[in-house]
Amino acid sequence: MKKIVWSGIVLLGILTAYLATPKAQTNPQFNTTQYRSAFAKEQITVSTVSKALTSAVYNPTITDANPTTSRAEFADIECDTHAVRVWTTGDAPTASIGILFNTGSIYLIQGYHDISNFHAISADGSDAACNVQYYRFSTNTP
Repeated sequence: MKKIVWSGIVLLGILTAYLATPKAQTNPQFNTTQYRSAFAKEQITVSTVSKALTSAVYNPTITDANPTTSRAEFADIECDTHAVRVWTTGDAPTASIGILFNTGSIYLIQGYHDISNFHAISADGSDAACNVQYYRFSTNTP
């Protein structure tokens, strides 16, 4: 019988890959099985300075609606030209520190708090075009 010996570097690599994978988050305030409806979109250019998402897009002022039901609770983000690094804590990432969003992958940001605290920066110094689509809970069914 062969013995498997895990080196610290291999374990670190596995742990890093696990931690860098976007995780599903649940918000006990909402029923996460409720239908989500896309309502807004934007394209942002991420460069060498930390960039946030546009508040007026993901949290629009709707005079006849409750602000907590009219704002985004989910966002799909896809960067199609260059990789970016992000934090959803409100902190500014750097070109080498932050969660790496690879080119062409779609990432889901869940929760208004994480959307409003999202910051991205180019991972390679080149401008990245990132497409963002926002969703909110809907009373409609699919």
